[in-house]
Amino acid sequence: MKIKLIEEVVDKIAFSTSFGNGVAKWYGGEFCISEYYDVEIDFDSEYIWGVNILYSDRLCEKISFENGMNKVFSKIIAIEEDVVTIQLGKNVIFIEVFGIEDVSVGCFVMFYSSPDKTILTPFNA
Repeated sequence: MKIKLIEEVVDKIAFSTSFGNGVAKWYGGEFCISEYYDVEIDFDSEYIWGVNILYSDRLCEKISFENGMNKVFSKIIAIEEDVVTIQLGKNVIFIEVFGIEDVSVGCFVMFYSSPDKTILTPFNA
C-alpha cells in the first residue's frame, strides 16, 4: 500500500492513502515526514463477528481516523477457518475473526483498529 507520512503523533505516525487517513505504529526504522512509502498494513487484533466487526451498508474501501480509532471499510475476498482476507484496492490483508460461520465472501465489512494495533511495515526496511 502506498502511503504518505503526515506527522509524528507521540510514538505513532499519521498517514494518508488513496483510501483515506489513519494513525498507526511504524515498524521500519527511520522515516521522513511528507515522504511516500510502500508498506504492508496489519490490523493486529482479534475480532469477533457481530461485536467489533460488522456488515457494512457502505460498499466502499476506506480508512478514516475517528475518535482515536482507525475505522476501516473493506470487502471480504476469502474466508478460511478464523482468518478473513479483506481487500483495500489492490492490497490484501489478513485478519483474525471468530464466529464467522454465516459470513460470505464478497460482502463489505466495517471494523475499528486502535493505532496501537495498526502496524505499518515498509517494504525493504
